[in-house]
Amino acid sequence: MAVDLSQEIKNLLRSDETQVGETFRLMESGITKTSELVAKGAAANSGVIAHHKYIIKAIVDGDLDTKSANLATYARRAIDRLLASESASNISQNAKNLLSERRSRLLEIISDKDAIQNDTIELVNESAKLEDKLKQISNAIYVYTFPTYYRAGVDGDLDVRWLKIGLTTNSVWQRIVEQNRQTSMPEDPILVRVYYGEGIDLKETESKIMNTLRRVQFEQSAARNTKAGKEWFATNEDSIDAIAELLGLKIVRFNLNNDPS
Repeated sequence: MAVDLSQEIKNLLRSDETQVGETFRLMESGITKTSELVAKGAAANSGVIAHHKYIIKAIVDGDLDTKSANLATYARRAIDRLLASESASNISQNAKNLLSERRSRLLEIISDKDAIQNDTIELVNESAKLEDKLKQISNAIYVYTFPTYYRAGVDGDLDVRWLKIGLTTNSVWQRIVEQNRQTSMPEDPILVRVYYGEGIDLKETESKIMNTLRRVQFEQSAARNTKAGKEWFATNEDSIDAIAELLGLKIVRFNLNNDPS
């Protein structure tokens, strides 16, 4: 019985049209190395592949061992999506019940205070490392967000989150933190990228990055919807990195959940 249910769940995952499903199909074909999965288009980077691998284990094997509310949220959303898909009509009620049980256990992790705190600590620690590097660069373009935005993504998309782009002619990160505290934000921002280069026109370069994001139709926040103005984009770090590379910028990256395999 357990084997049959496992096969039903695998069949459901095989029909999944998202990148999680693509990761699963590639892994079944024998491609398991993270760098190869990224090269095949299963995800934008190794961190997301690590997320996908956890989601697949949670769905297929019921392996819910995680101290991260973030990962548990991703897995819960994936189960919700699968159960709501047309392909779900092809699996038995027992298989659906098994997925629902795993979903319930994931909800317990999601609401666990320690799991949420673990996520926040990791985000803040990585941001602090990047902040130290920013202090050594006098002219730079930076990208930041908030822990909640980083964890939640946009509409459940693992690869998209709200990010704000700005520029600095000196080390102003502490000022950014203080400004957000003054506007009564419930948490401090986290730095996720720094871009710099010798002799660049910061304002012009910042405009080129933003204009390119607009032209490829990444959603931009309206000024009326944010206290910070229109520099917020629903995008991802890799997309901004690609633009920065084309502009010849050096990149200091935020390394979170990277899977070295």
